Amino acid sequence: MKHRRAHDTILSVGINDTDGFFSGVNERARDYAAEHAGEQWPDISDTTREEIRDIIKNAFSYKMSFDEVVARIQNAGMFSTARAEMIATTETNNAMVRGQFDAWKRAGFVTKVKWLCARNPCPLCKANADQVRNLGDAFPSGDVAPLAHPCCECILQAVEFKA
Repeated sequence: MKHRRAHDTILSVGINDTDGFFSGVNERARDYAAEHAGEQWPDISDTTREEIRDIIKNAFSYKMSFDEVVARIQNAGMFSTARAEMIATTETNNAMVRGQFDAWKRAGFVTKVKWLCARNPCPLCKANADQVRNLGDAFPSGDVAPLAHPCCECILQAVEFKA
C-alpha cells in the first residue's frame, strides 16, 4: 500500500517474522554487545568494561528501558549522568547497527548499502553521507558500517539485494 506525504512516496510492506530473522537481529545485537561493548572507552578499567558489556547484552536480552540502562551504567563506573547516557546511546546504537550488519552478511541477500546520517552530521560522517558501497567495503572514513565515533547516530540502509 502506498501513502503520499508532501513530496514523499512511502511504501508500506507487510512482513512477518516466521523464520526468526528480526528476532535474530536482536540476538546478534546482544551477541555483538557481549563481545564488543566498551571497546570505545580506553579510559575505563577492564572490570568496568566487562560490566558495561553485561549491561548492554542484558538490555537486549531483557528489553530494558533506556533509563534503566543509563542508571546501570552510571552505577557501574561512577559515571555522571551525561557520560552514562553517552555510553548507553553509543553502545546500544552500535550493537543494533552491527547486529543488523551481521544479519545481512549471514543472510547473504543484501549486496549494497548506503550510509545515512542523522541531523547535523559531524565532518567524519558527512564524508560518508549517502555513499553506496558493497556490503563490507569501507566508506571514506575507513569504517565498513556505523558507528564511526561515540554518539554517532548514523545507520546503514540496504539498497541492493540478490535476486
